Amino acid sequence: AYRLVIHVDERDVSYVAAGSQGLVNLRAIPDQDFPFQVLKVSPVFEEQLESIAYRVEASLDLPHAALRPGMQGVAKIEVGERSYLWIYFHELYDAIRLWLWKWLP
Repeated sequence: AYRLVIHVDERDVSYVAAGSQGLVNLRAIPDQDFPFQVLKVSPVFEEQLESIAYRVEASLDLPHAALRPGMQGVAKIEVGERSYLWIYFHELYDAIRLWLWKWLP
């Protein structure tokens, strides 16, 4: 059985929970999406270029014969439905809220 390690940005990790479903598309097999289920959201994080990413561990639902250790790709995790307004402006709202918290007594 393969284990997926997904790096989730610190701003989005609060929306991910164990049991969430998702799809991963691997660079080596771009024409096929593989379903997975989140097993654990780890408190371990890694510093990346300009952000911090948390480790999310998941398991593949359907193993494939072409899978190999070390493959990389892009994962999408279902976290529920959101309005377009929230999708486009929640990062701005969070940044303003953090800035106000920092500068106001």
